[in-house]
Amino acid sequence: MGHMPDIEAEPESKRRRIAFTVCVAVFGLGIGFGFFALPSLIFGWFEGGERQIHRVHDIAWGITGGLIISVGFLAQLRRPERKVAAMQQVVLGVIAYFLAVILASDYDSEVLLGTLIFAGACAVAIRLHPAKGELFRHDEGYSRLMLALALVAAVPYFVFALRMASYQRLGLPSDPHVELHHWSGMAAMALSLILVALLASVRTRGWWIPAWCAGLGSVVYGLASILFAKYPGTDVPYPGSEGVIWGILAIVWGVAFFGATEWEVRRVESPPETLQ
Repeated sequence: MGHMPDIEAEPESKRRRIAFTVCVAVFGLGIGFGFFALPSLIFGWFEGGERQIHRVHDIAWGITGGLIISVGFLAQLRRPERKVAAMQQVVLGVIAYFLAVILASDYDSEVLLGTLIFAGACAVAIRLHPAKGELFRHDEGYSRLMLALALVAAVPYFVFALRMASYQRLGLPSDPHVELHHWSGMAAMALSLILVALLASVRTRGWWIPAWCAGLGSVVYGLASILFAKYPGTDVPYPGSEGVIWGILAIVWGVAFFGATEWEVRRVESPPETLQ
């Protein structure tokens, strides 16, 4: 009789895992493609016509919604117990979005609906997570090098987030970027990169996922700032671009974070499992 609870718990555990897998697949693909986050990482570079002025903003949404939130969900399709940091990455990406909305005072019904959808998806995934007891606990050490790099990037990215939020808060409703909430999106991108880089530095289980996403996100934004520093034949910058110098610095930081990640992996002699 003493073993009956374990026998009963096993099917329940399997059902929970199946439900979790279905949820992260639906949430990851839904946000990635339903909200056009992942395609923005590709098509944002080539948009023309009326969409041309939104290139950098769309790429930034691809970083936040695609790399940080969607990839964070999809990374947990296999062995989620070993990728607790991926779930934490999603939570921090949603928190960054909330913070950006608050800083920008961007309380449009469409924006609020989006934040509620993201928060709801997080809540469901956390509730079903096979290792939910570890999601808010940290027993490992941290990387001093990665933490130092994260703090170095936090200053300019936070200043950038405040400036982008002020554009949304103080801008005219007739501004197409205000109307489409693009300045809030830029602020969310900057805040999400800060939070995810800090997460990677504390090395929760699966920490290499946020490390790679933070580094890649900074490289992508830096490249966008360089390529779209100015409209062709003019001195007018694309909205959201920080120009060539800051773009180079963003890329250098991202590459340095990659390097620190690889050094840390070798130092702890614990190479990451593949996501396949």
